[in-house]
Amino acid sequence: MSWDNGDIPDKYREHYSAPYKWSKLLAVEVQDIYDGVLMYKCPGCSAIWSRFGNRLIWEGGKYSNEQWGTIVNKAIQSYLRSKTKG
Repeated sequence: MSWDNGDIPDKYREHYSAPYKWSKLLAVEVQDIYDGVLMYKCPGCSAIWSRFGNRLIWEGGKYSNEQWGTIVNKAIQSYLRSKTKG
């Protein structure tokens, strides 16, 4: 699956950088955990990876509520590791 969702129109390009393409990736924000994107999800295969270090935290497929909790905890751990490195 391509994550390319077409060209960004010229009138919006000043807010983006090349190659000026929209993405099909889903940005996931978890309220009260981190103010911003915590992880990304592929709409095609449902793989999820942390924004911090691009660490794969779910290989794809359906997940239960309990597994979702594990996924969020892994993303939080990636975020916390990134803070201690900086």
